This record gives sequence, structure tokens and C-alpha cells, in this order.
Amino acid sequence: MYSRISYFYCLILILCIFFISNLLAQRNTRPTKFGLSAVIQDSQFDILVPFWISPKTTIAPGIRFLSISNSSKDIGIGLVPRFYFNTNKLSPFLSFKGAILIYSSEESETVNDYLLGAGLGGEYFFDPHFSVGIEAQLNFTISAETSTRFNNPGGTNINTASVIFASIYF
Repeated sequence: MYSRISYFYCLILILCIFFISNLLAQRNTRPTKFGLSAVIQDSQFDILVPFWISPKTTIAPGIRFLSISNSSKDIGIGLVPRFYFNTNKLSPFLSFKGAILIYSSEESETVNDYLLGAGLGGEYFFDPHFSVGIEAQLNFTISAETSTRFNNPGGTNINTASVIFASIYF
């Protein structure tokens, strides 16, 4: 069962995302305001919701959810800002990400792992409402003492990763 502290962290993260989006909002020349991205990458975010906060910047809350026969749950909650160098049909970007990965089961207490990363990639806009992209990443993970997620309990890992995504913008 999730501890109250994990719920508290999740609530704080959601509130921060909401307030940051409103505080950083600027006049946007794009006809779209937000989107929905499906990410193809092993053990990272599955769904991102990018918000255009300026003509060259998005901030995307991300979520991952896995439930196994009501005996365990694995949730990932994160935030991915992207800074575009230009906004042409092919738009290269620099990204950063931070996430908390929460695992809980009936047999053990909740385990929180943390992920920080940076990426460099490009997004190709077929039109203002649909795009595909690719990103190369460098990630840094911090495992809890009882975590087996990265096969390094209580340790830190550095790894490279790649992401392919498709986005629809509304």
C-alpha cells in the first residue's frame, strides 16, 4: 500500500506542474496549446502531455502506470521541459527530465527511485497538429536501499537511452 508520503509527493508534483504552467505561460504563436505524446522506450514514461508555454518551449508532465493482478503497482511521475532551437518543420531541441518511480506491493513497503536526465533530439512536424520525434538521452538514477529496479540497491546508475515518440497537438 502506498505510504502517505508518496501521495504527498505526487500531490506536490501535480500542483507544481499546474502552477509552473500558469506562471510561465506566454503568448504563443502556435495554433496549438497542448498535446498528447506516446513514447516508445523501455521502462520510462509511457505518456507525456506537452504544453506550449512559449513559442520555443514545452513542459510535459509524464506518467507511467503498471498494475499486476492487484498485488503490486509501479507508477512513474515526471516532468520533461523541452527547449527548441527553432520551430520549423524539423525542430531540434534540448530536454531535461526529472521523475519519481514508485513501486508498491502487498508484501513490501513502498520503494521510491529517482531519475534525472538530459536529452538532445528532433521533432518533425507534419503539420501543427501531428509530429514524430527521436531523442538521445543521458540518465542518472538514484535507487532506494531496498530497490531492485536498476539492479543496484541504494546505488546510482548512469545510462544512455533513446526515445521515439509521436505527438498529437490540440
